[in-house]
Amino acid sequence: MPNWIEGTMKLRGKRVDIKRFINEGIQGYDFLGENKRPKTEYIKDNSTCDEIDFEIFNDPHVNGTRRMFVLPTSAYMYNEEGVCVFNIRQAWSFSARDTDIDNLIAIADKYQVDIRLFGIERGVEFMQEVIVHHGSDSEKGKLKLNNCISFENWEWECPFPGMGG
Repeated sequence: MPNWIEGTMKLRGKRVDIKRFINEGIQGYDFLGENKRPKTEYIKDNSTCDEIDFEIFNDPHVNGTRRMFVLPTSAYMYNEEGVCVFNIRQAWSFSARDTDIDNLIAIADKYQVDIRLFGIERGVEFMQEVIVHHGSDSEKGKLKLNNCISFENWEWECPFPGMGG
């Protein structure tokens, strides 16, 4: 049983690209992770041509990641370009394996979005922030930040000491 880092995933980009990520990049699977569930079991699309308005439920998986799930949330975006925020959790950390950051870079490039993750893991007591930009010339240019923060006094210094687990 893993410890979970919990927090937010922010996508910055054009509305059409973020909507494509929601439709293609979020997948629901059965309990064993083997069979895809119908999209109606984990996403309700209330969007119009001028806005993004999704309800996400039943913890679907972010396609291309290792055990990153979207927690029940509403995702909104009313401008042509901007930021859309999702509540997420992932096993262990955002970069527990060498390929995790590579997968985030691939997602950013595929959907032409910038990704910002911020999470808290109370079991090992750390916060992590990751920023990946799409379209940079080199792999090093795409990963803008991968920072883990620890505290001497977790309960006092951490802004949300009860998150994660």
